Amino acid sequence: MWAPFFIFVHTLNHLIMKKNLLFTFLLLCLLPVALFAESISVQVNVTKPVNCGIMVTYTPAGTSTTTSKTFMPTAVYDGAISIESGTQLGVEVQPFDTYTLDKLVIGTDEYLTVSKTIETVAAPLTITGSVVKMYTYTVTKPTNCNVVVTYTSALTLPFVESEVTITPTSLDDECILKVKEGTALAVKVNPAEGYAFEKISVGETNYNLNPYTITSVSGDKTIEAFVVAYHTITLAKPLNSSLKVDYTDPLGSTPATKTFLSSDASDGSIAVKDGTDLKVTVTPDTGYEFLNMFIGPDEFSANPKTVNAVSKDLAITTAVVKKNYLVTIISPFNGSISIKKGGLSLATESLVEHGSELVITATPSSNYILSSLKVNNVTIDSGSTITVTEAITVQAVFTYVAPKYVVSITQPANGEIVVRRKVVTSTTEAYVKILSGTEVTEGTILYADVYPVENYIVNSLIVNGDVVADGSSLPISFELTGTTLIQADLEIAQQKITLADVPNGSVTVKNGTRFVNSGDLINRGTILALQAIPSKEYKFKQWWDGDTNPEREIVVGKTDITVSALFGLITGIEQVYSGMSVYAANNAIYLNGVGTDVTSVSVVDMAGKVVYNSKPELGQTIINPVNRGIYIVVVKGKKGNVSSKVIVK
Repeated sequence: MWAPFFIFVHTLNHLIMKKNLLFTFLLLCLLPVALFAESISVQVNVTKPVNCGIMVTYTPAGTSTTTSKTFMPTAVYDGAISIESGTQLGVEVQPFDTYTLDKLVIGTDEYLTVSKTIETVAAPLTITGSVVKMYTYTVTKPTNCNVVVTYTSALTLPFVESEVTITPTSLDDECILKVKEGTALAVKVNPAEGYAFEKISVGETNYNLNPYTITSVSGDKTIEAFVVAYHTITLAKPLNSSLKVDYTDPLGSTPATKTFLSSDASDGSIAVKDGTDLKVTVTPDTGYEFLNMFIGPDEFSANPKTVNAVSKDLAITTAVVKKNYLVTIISPFNGSISIKKGGLSLATESLVEHGSELVITATPSSNYILSSLKVNNVTIDSGSTITVTEAITVQAVFTYVAPKYVVSITQPANGEIVVRRKVVTSTTEAYVKILSGTEVTEGTILYADVYPVENYIVNSLIVNGDVVADGSSLPISFELTGTTLIQADLEIAQQKITLADVPNGSVTVKNGTRFVNSGDLINRGTILALQAIPSKEYKFKQWWDGDTNPEREIVVGKTDITVSALFGLITGIEQVYSGMSVYAANNAIYLNGVGTDVTSVSVVDMAGKVVYNSKPELGQTIINPVNRGIYIVVVKGKKGNVSSKVIVK
């Protein structure tokens, strides 16, 4: 910017030299203009565009001429330009084919128009233009319906709303919509009265959804709506049955089936495609049967029923009735069968409705019992209530039953009478005890026995006052022929007491304070007192049962008793060693009362042979076996040596 100034100074010097004062004056007047008239440039950067061009109209720096430059997305790109400060700047985004403007950014300001003019540029700017892909959606002119399309339109078509309705009265055969890539597009078909939605065709694909939404637009498409004429079929709520309808649904013109139940809240209806067939099937509930159906004004007894080529609205009603079942009674022998419905008695071959409740009773004749009562071969109890769901046959079998008699048992004080009867099954055999007062069938074989308490015996068993057995012939059996009383006579048992003659002493037996004589009979369980009294120079050794107590008690048991005792001569051994005794019994020699003062015992036979020599056990030592004969028993100890003769018999 200093070049003009240098030129000016050079010129001034030249004029001064030529002394041209006037010209010099003029140059001095123009000096400020020469110094400050240089223009100021502003830097503008255009961001490299994508899928579009950006045309900028501006005045380049250093010029006064307006020019235009289009920036394209070339491989080698330079988006910088210099413009005159204060001049006007025009920007236009030029989207490529099938693209539309997204936004235009100039500096910090965003614009939704393809072109924008900045009246005065005074500072550096950055220009960015972005575009989006757009697709063409062609909506075929609908017939008998309206088509509503909701979408995001391309900004190059500012007059197209985001929702458009295409009707059959549209002037054009089709409607062209420009839609931004990646946005959603919804199509809804509104059929005219008397028509139903069938399908929406988008591209080459059919859809049965209405409305149908494309979540992300990605290509050009053709949209076509299809509707079909339909008729309304009104179906009365079925009672005690279900109603199935096979028809062609207008939606997609596909075969459909719908079932109406008696449990449904109200009547139903369906839409049927014009000209298609309609098939009605009635399925009665259990216990019901089909009666008829009305389709429009016409009555039909066929089930199912098909209506060919439906051409108008129809009303359908159906009817079912309860089934009737035959009741058959097979007359029994020796009894009767009663069947009642409510309070009404039914005869054989009667008809009753499904679900009827019948009370069935079988009554046997005298001396007969009910063996079985069956309904259709299923056993029931007499007096049972059954619900009829099919034809039934009732039959009963009665069996003769012998009379029963009471068996009474008078139990004795000292025993028990036990009466049993034999029970036989296919796998077991048992004798069942009968309690007094039990009723038993005539002809039953009874088994009787008597069990006395301890020490008692049975004298007799008495049936109806007659003695039928004594204690030795029990148990007995007899046949029941009538009411029976069974008794028994028991008494305490006695045993014979015999007093044996014993040498070298005597015995006494006392029952309480009374002496018992040999041959007396004493009650079992009696306690007897026994005493053994030795003669002079003899002493008591043992009782017949081995007991060594001279005075003792015994209890009379179940056998007779012979009382005897064994006495022995008092020997030298017994005199020296007090408390010790030596005697022979049962082919053995007994040494009782052996104490610690005894060191050894020897037994010598009459031949001088020692048959035993040892230190005896304390208390009692038994030398056994010993042959019959006479033996000398020698006892050695602290008190000296002493011997005694023993005879083994």
